[in-house]
Amino acid sequence: MAANASRDVLHVDVLVIGSGAGGKIARPAASLGLRVAYIERGPLGGTCLNRGCIPSKMLIHPADVMADIDDAAKFGISTAGKAAIDRAGLVRRVCEDVDGESAGICAAVSKHAGVTLLRGDAVFTDPWTVAVTGSDGSVRCVRASRIFIATGCRAHVPDIPGLAGTPYLTYEEALRSTTMYQSMIVIGGGYISVELGYYFGQTGTRVEFLVRSKLVASEDDDVRAEFERVFRGRFPGLHTGVVPVRVHHDGKAFHVECEKTMPGGHVSTRTFTAEALLVATGVRPNTDTLGLGAAGVQVDDRGYVVVDDRLCTTQPHVWAFGDVIGRHLFRHTANYEGSWVFEHVIRRPFVRDAAAAAQSDDGIAGASAEPNDRINYPPVPHAVFSNPQIGGVGMTQREAIAKFGEQGIIVGRCSYDEVAMGNAMLSDHGFCKLIFERPRPLTGAEHRASSPRQPTADAMAAGDRKTRIEAVSRTCKLVGTHIVGREASTLIHMPIAYMRMGASLADMMDTIYVHPALPELVRDAARSALDALDATLDE
Repeated sequence: MAANASRDVLHVDVLVIGSGAGGKIARPAASLGLRVAYIERGPLGGTCLNRGCIPSKMLIHPADVMADIDDAAKFGISTAGKAAIDRAGLVRRVCEDVDGESAGICAAVSKHAGVTLLRGDAVFTDPWTVAVTGSDGSVRCVRASRIFIATGCRAHVPDIPGLAGTPYLTYEEALRSTTMYQSMIVIGGGYISVELGYYFGQTGTRVEFLVRSKLVASEDDDVRAEFERVFRGRFPGLHTGVVPVRVHHDGKAFHVECEKTMPGGHVSTRTFTAEALLVATGVRPNTDTLGLGAAGVQVDDRGYVVVDDRLCTTQPHVWAFGDVIGRHLFRHTANYEGSWVFEHVIRRPFVRDAAAAAQSDDGIAGASAEPNDRINYPPVPHAVFSNPQIGGVGMTQREAIAKFGEQGIIVGRCSYDEVAMGNAMLSDHGFCKLIFERPRPLTGAEHRASSPRQPTADAMAAGDRKTRIEAVSRTCKLVGTHIVGREASTLIHMPIAYMRMGASLADMMDTIYVHPALPELVRDAARSALDALDATLDE
């Protein structure tokens, strides 16, 4: 950093841009005695708190309650008519709760003596300096030895002719809308589409989904197919393979013209009409306004910040994490990355360099992190909070086959209606799928050079069949789990822990599960995998 910097520039040790997962750094760094600047242009707490995970789940849970009421008749329960909801009151309550949480974060940050909170838009003017423009037009410059970019993403809006200038909704507006729409068109087939579309549809709005290819296309093939089957039964207005080509708003309603390629190549055209339009076609990174070119920070062709395995950008004193790097677009992984960066880039190096900083010309420590530390992600799970729910971790079956081959995996599966609690729920859909790597038996020479846990081909061939199955099951490592159905977002946590500990099929079988609790779904999927292993033992 230049020693002759202007006096009106704020000099700090740590500069954090973005108050979502950036919160994992700002106050903890200041608590170490470091000078911290914290930049945020919107409400503190980031996307998850203000316009994402938290408010959406607070809205979706009442939708789940209404779905249970709708399904009550199958249990012989009379609800005397269709349930109704005060959607405006619900949204107001959720907004008050979220805004209160954000205000609480702001108060805590403002009270911290080591943090300077700057409200406004951040733009790099050089690799070390960021200019912050407030809503009143005032500009404050900050110069830092370590800079952390955690600006997240925002809604992606496709370039559909006629869309611009119309009162369409993205997830940001949808989560705060108190309007009781009679009808709605949802463009998109990802998790935002099926979560918010479900919320609106279950709480009284007639919803039509326009999906270019498949619903939740990144999920395991079997899970995706089951989800679409069940979701279509709940929402008959699900249209896949349609491409919106034009949007018109006549002042009262939206008209979306779509094309669909039919068998034989014929293109059919259809126009859908509804009071509201929700555009849920993914997200884009908040990097285009940061002036990253002036900073020398590289982005990829989609605009995500390029980082290495230490989350360092192309500038050695600038790090980035969370959605803005495009690796895992989840708040839980952003939090993990933020905590890792704090520990490995801030706490350890600053403790180590405290004496050197006191002796330097400008009183600031060097920018090098721990040189040998590399972020190593544990299994990264995800969930879709729609109806049915989806929970997943690890490889899909397609991915496992691509890596290990058809004969290199074992798959177990159990449907909800095959376990006692699923039967009590009168479940008519959903399942758990477990995917295990099945290693090739080692030769004697290979065994001597590898882990003794994996038996040789001769050992696997010895003994009775049960002994052989047990020996092989100890080598079958869990590499993926996928659940679709009720409470999938909760059920997935047992397989997450198994994968984190490197569990085998034998480990999962050597576990006592509460009877008759729903996690027996996982147990019986493991039993199914053991049966599949038995059937292919001699192949």
